[in-house]
Amino acid sequence: MPKTLHRLMDELGWKRRDLVLASGLRRQRIAEILRGLRLPNRKELVALSGALGVSMEGVIRETLWQPPRRQLRSSLPERAVERAFGMAELYLAPLEVPFAGRFAAARRQSEYEELLTSIFARLDQRRDRDRILASLVDLPCGSGAEATFVFRLLDLEARVITLAPLALGVCDSRLRDLVTRVYVGARPMRALALNLPHCAVVIWPQVPVRTKSAGYTLDFLMAAKEGGAFVFGDLEIDGLGHDGSRDAERQARLALPTLRLDHRDLIRADFPSFLENRLRDLLNQHGRPLHRRLRWRG
Repeated sequence: MPKTLHRLMDELGWKRRDLVLASGLRRQRIAEILRGLRLPNRKELVALSGALGVSMEGVIRETLWQPPRRQLRSSLPERAVERAFGMAELYLAPLEVPFAGRFAAARRQSEYEELLTSIFARLDQRRDRDRILASLVDLPCGSGAEATFVFRLLDLEARVITLAPLALGVCDSRLRDLVTRVYVGARPMRALALNLPHCAVVIWPQVPVRTKSAGYTLDFLMAAKEGGAFVFGDLEIDGLGHDGSRDAERQARLALPTLRLDHRDLIRADFPSFLENRLRDLLNQHGRPLHRRLRWRG
């Protein structure tokens, strides 16, 4: 986002004060956005794009292809959770390829091309389309198959939120950055929240787990709830060409309930009911009572 805005300002020969005057936004807010400390909300995107004489869609699309250089602080309502845990800095998994790159790789695969085209056509008709695209800018993603899974969830009305795993009762001291070994479970992370007819699930992409013998990155850390039952575990997406020879060893070391989806599962016509049934099976096998102090909101 900062790179896009600076380019547009340079084309107009503008300084920061010119953008402040033209957009009507506060000087401090403009400074934070241009320095990459915060992402603009929808109203600010409208003001910025109008001042610069470009469409909001164009700004978002260009930004989707540029990975953020710095960790961004959340500006969403979930900041209350961040303050409650005393960790306001957003945790973003270090990835070389941004979400847009993973999505582009998925669209190049014939297996997903038709599915993603139809999902994007429906997404174009939604009133919250621009907000959804903007929320994907810094969403961690490890493969094209995982990007396809994210879009399948968005097609089911999943919301991109910012929330600490600990806030939903995911209590695992092994959630540690693989480089610094600092505990990150209490830090807010990008996540997707989905309400299904009989259960609810929140998933955090690319979450690090350090065991005694090795470090792993989960495709998705998952927390699911049905009634008073709750479970958290590992959700893995096996793309085309996945080598499963070490899956059993990995699962044994992680010692987490695991839901594994094959790349063929992503293109199933009955994907919503299939996913819900798999989640409910996991809850029946590993679910435990949900702590009364934890509030899951729909």
